[in-house]
Amino acid sequence: MHTIYMGILSIILLASTLFSGELMEKSMQETELETIANIYERNNITITDWSLYTKAPQLESATFNEDLLRIQQAAEAFTWTVEKNHDVTKAVGVYVHPSTHSITETIQIVQENHSKKSYVFYEMKGSKWTSQIWRDFQTIFHNRKIDIFQENTTNFSCMKGIQSGNMKSVLKNNANRLLKEFQAQPVEMLDEETLLSISAYTEMWKQTIPTKNNKQMNLQLALRAQEGGDIVVVAGTPILTIEY
Repeated sequence: MHTIYMGILSIILLASTLFSGELMEKSMQETELETIANIYERNNITITDWSLYTKAPQLESATFNEDLLRIQQAAEAFTWTVEKNHDVTKAVGVYVHPSTHSITETIQIVQENHSKKSYVFYEMKGSKWTSQIWRDFQTIFHNRKIDIFQENTTNFSCMKGIQSGNMKSVLKNNANRLLKEFQAQPVEMLDEETLLSISAYTEMWKQTIPTKNNKQMNLQLALRAQEGGDIVVVAGTPILTIEY
């Protein structure tokens, strides 16, 4: 009996160790934004903007006003406005963090008036990036998302930066270097004189969406040459949510 007990105890301890190791590994994994930020740093790209964005249909059990009241109560510090036209009714809540005015949270609840279908959008965006800022605010984003949506939703991560360069060939060279950093293969490309836009697939991230040609993608890159020599670089997963 003692031998059987010790055997069961050993299995439990082994399972606990493996599970703890798995949790530790997950906690140590980089988020998508951290991965992009680290790649930007290695390629001398100065970060100017970043964004986390998510959305979901309104809860079926709630009306527009009920959802608005619930979310307003969960986001009391936000300043709210409500607009209505022939097509949609929109409530927008905005909160600029007083500790760092570079970070803004925005919640939008949009109802199609003819169908009464509603959608909720939540975005956190910033103009400064440090590891400490990210550690502080990724928890805020996660908790706010749970309060708003009460379910798991897909995140859209996007980052914009500036890189030096003054020739069209530099766009392609830089794009190829970034694709290699992301371990990505291009699936679609738009190549213009001062703009290079690429949709690609990387195994670094599991989340994917289909392209128009029904290929899977989970990374978008856009490089635009500006007057004066700088290059605007925007990277996002699974798609871009920042203008370039």
